[in-house]
Amino acid sequence: MAETDIDLERRTQAVKRDIIETHKWNTADTMTSIRIISSLFLVFLTPKFFGFFVVYTFIGLTDALDGWIARKTGTASDFGARLDSIADMLFYGAVLIQNPSFH
Repeated sequence: MAETDIDLERRTQAVKRDIIETHKWNTADTMTSIRIISSLFLVFLTPKFFGFFVVYTFIGLTDALDGWIARKTGTASDFGARLDSIADMLFYGAVLIQNPSFH
């Protein structure tokens, strides 16, 4: 590795360490975590079932609210943004799995 690659790797590791050490769990992170769990639960519901609609709507609302809460309370973070992206991917995956056109 070139000297600049080693320096870049060290700085990247330091930034990751700072993010992990300085992040404080907050309400928006909790909402995002609940959205992750709800997305996994969505896989086991039938799309024509009313419960599917309720969980689907809940996930959509929490998706909008968690970012808004993080910005309003000043707790937006890189960790929260990454967690939100993971929740989005799980949600889209669950909806694709339950899409009747794939069965």
